[in-house]
Amino acid sequence: MDYITIAAEGFIGTPRLKETPHVDFGDPLSYMQIRRNRASNLFGTVRNNNTKNHQGFDYYALEGTEVYAVANGEVVCIVDPPLGDYGKQIIIKIDNSNYYAFYAHLSQIYVKKRDPVEKGDTIGKTGITGNAKTFRGLDQHLHFECRTAAILGKGLDGRLSPNNIVLTKFYSQDPKSKMQSSLGVYKVDKNNKKTKMDCIL
Repeated sequence: MDYITIAAEGFIGTPRLKETPHVDFGDPLSYMQIRRNRASNLFGTVRNNNTKNHQGFDYYALEGTEVYAVANGEVVCIVDPPLGDYGKQIIIKIDNSNYYAFYAHLSQIYVKKRDPVEKGDTIGKTGITGNAKTFRGLDQHLHFECRTAAILGKGLDGRLSPNNIVLTKFYSQDPKSKMQSSLGVYKVDKNNKKTKMDCIL
């Protein structure tokens, strides 16, 4: 695979696959915030003092929040009724790219396998299915992944930072720290405006 490294507002991004200029990305939610603004809810080996992987981003969203397609593509997998840790799930193959967008813990799903979708289409609603079933308040979220294959096992293989396929990006306030669970994040919006968001304990 061919990788490049991106920079945004002084932050070095994670390795990413080269994308074609034809992909127009949006956001999976209308309001973008990392769960509790906590860096351990970002992608990578960020949990348990940097010893445990997290395969995607957890975006804060109360149950029943509308979820959107981040780009034009095709629905390649639906999991409903809920199954395993991820609960109800949607996987979209993004057109003109090697990327798949993965949505988990959903409460409702509005699309079917093989449905075409366009960026911004409402495809379902967030929920607390799977291992999020006990989450309440500020811990309710959309688990979202950027994948290079539709179906993957555990670990980080075949996964990249969701910053690769969304408009609003998030970074740890200190990527080198071994205490990501106590760190906040930086939010970089579509206008490249950087906002410091401190951790909510």
